[in-house]
Amino acid sequence: MWDDATTWSTFSRRRPRRCYATIPAVYWVSHRIRAEREICCDDLAVAVYGDSLSYARALTELEGLCGKATPVAVAATDGFLLERVRRIVGVVGPRESIHCRWVAGLFAIGVLTLLALGPYMGVRASETEGRPSEHAVELRAGADPARPEAQPSDLSIQALLPDGASAAVSAPVAARGADRAALEASGHEELDRLIRQLKDEDWWMRQAAAEALGSMGGSAAVEPLLTALNDDHPEARRYAVRALGQIGDARAVGAISRLLGDEEQWVRVAAARVLGEIGDSKAVRPLSQQLASQDEKLCEAAAKSLGKIGGAASAAVLRGALESEHAGVRRASATALGDLHDAGAVPGLIGALSDEEYRVRVRAAIALGQIGDSRAAAPLLALLTDPLATTPANKAWRVRAAAASALV
Repeated sequence: MWDDATTWSTFSRRRPRRCYATIPAVYWVSHRIRAEREICCDDLAVAVYGDSLSYARALTELEGLCGKATPVAVAATDGFLLERVRRIVGVVGPRESIHCRWVAGLFAIGVLTLLALGPYMGVRASETEGRPSEHAVELRAGADPARPEAQPSDLSIQALLPDGASAAVSAPVAARGADRAALEASGHEELDRLIRQLKDEDWWMRQAAAEALGSMGGSAAVEPLLTALNDDHPEARRYAVRALGQIGDARAVGAISRLLGDEEQWVRVAAARVLGEIGDSKAVRPLSQQLASQDEKLCEAAAKSLGKIGGAASAAVLRGALESEHAGVRRASATALGDLHDAGAVPGLIGALSDEEYRVRVRAAIALGQIGDSRAAAPLLALLTDPLATTPANKAWRVRAAAASALV
């Protein structure tokens, strides 16, 4: 069986030979690679068998059988059997030595490599032509060649230059300062333009401006975005909420909390999610009030945001939400309590292991595993069989897998 080295050597020999079959040097190099591989095999065989004369005799006998139809496929008929036998028995033949052959082979490979890389080297040379070297720049700047880490300041460079040449050095520095000032000025201009665009007559322009301001960030955009929360179009309001969430300024918590009662559901849900992203504790109370809402998506978003905010107040609200009428809220509350590692939620989570919704049982089992309380061991063991008939047949394995993972 061929090993990886044999496979790659065969591939590297045959692939160039097929692509460049008309080049004699490639054919010769391929032939030499195969010959040297056979020589390596001879060395291994002699090392294992221990009798070089017997091995040489076997090769010659095999050569005599080559005229017959034999299934043996050994490369003893590659045209240099006599050379191999001489090498095995230690007799130097009239042909050149292995070292000479390898030198010739490496020379041929080097020539081919230079021919292949010549165009690229020419392009590289043309690119660097006329460009001063780093060493020359350091010498002109007065740097010590023995200390490459020494980098003279602009002031020392100007002191070393002759009279009238300091302007040529200070000009790029001044240009860089001017570019930086121009960039800052353009940034302020862009910010002012986007703030003005928040009052555009087209709502999609106002939406785009809010999105851009959120990407830019900065406290200067907070007040205009707070004003945009009162936009007539719900999409403009939603993107203003998202932009404030990206900025993460706590000043927006009160205004965003008022949007929890917006007439459009996706605005309410966006407000609940953004309050969790800001993570201010002042949002715990308005979010907890939404857990009693009939809007299940809003309740679920509020529960997730309470988990992100964390703290004792959020944990207490989430423990109560395990009894919510909405399965999504119970599921989100169990997940948040597990992330908070709230030991006070263990009794409620154990009760959630008997929930009629299998997704709630999965989340409760995972949360108990995160908390790691010993009181949950027995209920989790019982959950391995999951006797509840409400679990779909193709989903029961998820409940058992969650329980098993929590017990590990």
